[in-house]
Amino acid sequence: MLRTSRQAACVAVFSVFLGLMACGGGGGGGDGDGGGGTTTTTTTVPPGGTTTTTPGSTPTTTTTTTAVAQNPNCPDNSYSRSDYSFLYALNASQLSGHTIRWASVPVGVSAPEYPTALNAFNQWSGASGGRISFSPGSSIKVAKVVTQAYCGLASIWYNSAGRITRTDIEIAADQTNCSGGVNTVLAHEAGHALGFLGHTSSGLMHPSQGTSISGQEARFATMLYSFPPGTDINPCLTTRRRSGGYSRFDARGRRSYNFVIR
Repeated sequence: MLRTSRQAACVAVFSVFLGLMACGGGGGGGDGDGGGGTTTTTTTVPPGGTTTTTPGSTPTTTTTTTAVAQNPNCPDNSYSRSDYSFLYALNASQLSGHTIRWASVPVGVSAPEYPTALNAFNQWSGASGGRISFSPGSSIKVAKVVTQAYCGLASIWYNSAGRITRTDIEIAADQTNCSGGVNTVLAHEAGHALGFLGHTSSGLMHPSQGTSISGQEARFATMLYSFPPGTDINPCLTTRRRSGGYSRFDARGRRSYNFVIR
């Protein structure tokens, strides 16, 4: 979350680190083969929007999508076209149209410097009808930092099967010019931790001015945690333009991604 006195940027920094597992036959494999390769991708997104990038040797691709209604392969046709488009833009676009979320709830939170953190996080529990919830634990770690660059920052690790595995949150010690105060910033970063991999134009997940969860954001959280991790929502989307064939999704979860957003 950005301080209100600074303007949101629209630049993404993308870096790829390749590592090979030290087991039986070596080299990296594609999505459909049995190779032993593992990939860790780091995507850093400043406030102001989302970015979709494709790792590997193939060129970066751009996909523009809109949702379609009543597709028999769609996981749930009770949600609207705009709901699926929103879920794609703010989450599934980062995994080739597959959802990214914690595999089980409640999700453990460690925030020793912020005694009210769980109350702030569990605003999302109420908004989602209890589908996402948080409790004491260590899956999400919250730390106070000295910085003037942002009010809050979330670093989210997830694998190629769509399971979030770890999140580190940094909260600025100085909350001057931060909308709503520290509890609002905590709730905003909790939104990123549950799977908001981007910012909205209104509501709590606005990069600098949000103070309360909007109806659209509440539907997003409810919808995301209605489906298992890695749910394919591509059948709910009409692809207007598509190039390249690389998929970031792998049901075996052999690759790891890191998404950093403030």
